[in-house]
Amino acid sequence: MDLKKIRKNISYFLGWAALSTCSLIFARLPKRFIYGAARQIAALGYLMALKQRKIALESLEFAFGADKSRAEIQKIARDCFIYMAKGAAEVMFLLDKPDLLKSQVSIEGKEHFDNALARGKGVILVSAHYGNFPLMLCRLSLEGYKVNGIMRHMRDVRTEEFFVKKRNKVGIKMIYSQPRKACVDESIRALRDNEALF
Repeated sequence: MDLKKIRKNISYFLGWAALSTCSLIFARLPKRFIYGAARQIAALGYLMALKQRKIALESLEFAFGADKSRAEIQKIARDCFIYMAKGAAEVMFLLDKPDLLKSQVSIEGKEHFDNALARGKGVILVSAHYGNFPLMLCRLSLEGYKVNGIMRHMRDVRTEEFFVKKRNKVGIKMIYSQPRKACVDESIRALRDNEALF
């Protein structure tokens, strides 16, 4: 096994271990401490996730050019880490508490969704990769709708299994983007069965 592969395996293991530990912590923390803990984890992540930090900084420098100083770029990157940590904390905190999730995440315009389903051809849900959209899928599933999400396989099997268990708990079915034919077949099946496809 070459050194690059060993490093990658260690990185995947550490990522899974951190995810599992954070999940245990957030599932047991009182709600009022969730965001404070997320900020601490984000600060640690910003220091330790060298590759992701480098990508974030380079992308922001490319996007803003000379319009932002180095300090402003770094602040935006740190804020992004905090934003992502808060979103992950919400998911980990609420997924094990379906009743609380239902009370915290409201559905607006549900009648439009119901009207679309009444046609009997399924519904394709489209969302920007923005905000805590996984909670939207969880909320719809807990409301009794059959929800399917298309996604790529994760690079690490342990992390994949972690999220599969979480999604199964709230009844979200996953359709993997590869192999492509299976993805298309499963997506068509979901729509024919009058289910939601995200």
